[in-house]
Amino acid sequence: MIAASLLARSAQASSGQETTAQAARPAAHGDGAVARASTSGAGTDRTGAEGAAPTSPGGTAAVAAQEAPSGSASPEATGATEQASGGAAAQSERDAVSDPQAFSGNTTEAQAGPRDAKAAQTVALDAGALKAEGVSRPASKPSWWIGSGLQMDTVLLPGGDVCGRESQSSGRYACFRGDREQYLGTPGGGAGTDAGTTLAYGTTRVLLHAERSVLARLSVGGRLGLAFGGGPAAPQGAAFMPLHMEVRGSYWILGGLDGDQPLNLFATVLGGVAQIDASRKVSVEECRAGMGGCTPSDNAQPGVPNPDRQELDAYVKLGQGFAGLGFGAMYRFPGQHAVMADLRAVQTFPSHGTAFSLSLSYVVRAP
Repeated sequence: MIAASLLARSAQASSGQETTAQAARPAAHGDGAVARASTSGAGTDRTGAEGAAPTSPGGTAAVAAQEAPSGSASPEATGATEQASGGAAAQSERDAVSDPQAFSGNTTEAQAGPRDAKAAQTVALDAGALKAEGVSRPASKPSWWIGSGLQMDTVLLPGGDVCGRESQSSGRYACFRGDREQYLGTPGGGAGTDAGTTLAYGTTRVLLHAERSVLARLSVGGRLGLAFGGGPAAPQGAAFMPLHMEVRGSYWILGGLDGDQPLNLFATVLGGVAQIDASRKVSVEECRAGMGGCTPSDNAQPGVPNPDRQELDAYVKLGQGFAGLGFGAMYRFPGQHAVMADLRAVQTFPSHGTAFSLSLSYVVRAP
């Protein structure tokens, strides 16, 4: 009796599956699809014999739903799709019960994937923001930047009695005639005694430049070169010293010296050994006997006697030590080379004075 009951239930399930397949037949593309749906449905009855195929009822419903054309799904096809979803969920629950550890591992991996992708996206956004703000990370290995440059000096020249006896004897000025002999006369009549303070172009320097980072935004370096355009030596004075030696430390405002930003700014503290000469033109009228306000010179003038009126070159000789501050910019071209420009103000000693210099350099990054 029990065997008969089982056979009846199996026949009823097969009949129900065939009815569902016949209802979905108008939506199918061909008889082969319906036949596959009927066969799959019949083989998935869990109440059948132990040797039946393990295919879940969701497989038959999914095939039926896939065979239906888009936009013309029948109610039976919709029901089949829902049955497939329910079957897949039930299968997942059975897998979790049968092997909890494997199911948990798969879930963890699925959750870790989005987290890893989100972390990578955050790092990329942070890097882009830093680049947009002009902030660059310092290079892992500092390098030497070496090159050459040109420096042009201007000097703040004092006024007053420029070529008078007191001015020349104190070493503030040294005045020379057109024949390069130092002027030893006496200006008179007010000419040459009321010159104002002015800026005058002085020496020009050709320099070698070397600089290297020591901290993230701090670099140290130096310059070595020669100066041109010095004035003539006075009879009792030293000759012009053309040597230029300089040490410097720079703070980089927009990033390190080795940063990858195209434009950078820096402030510099510098000092060294150099002589800076500059000159101005002064017209003097020679003091003669009977001229009020002056006493004729009794010095023996080298060369020919001084004329009544002449134009002199009045030189200021500053140095031979200096210290100062500077501010500049560096523009880096694609690759490993750049140009630097800086303006500095220096105070010289022991022959004291104030000078301003503009420097232009071309540098390359040493390998």
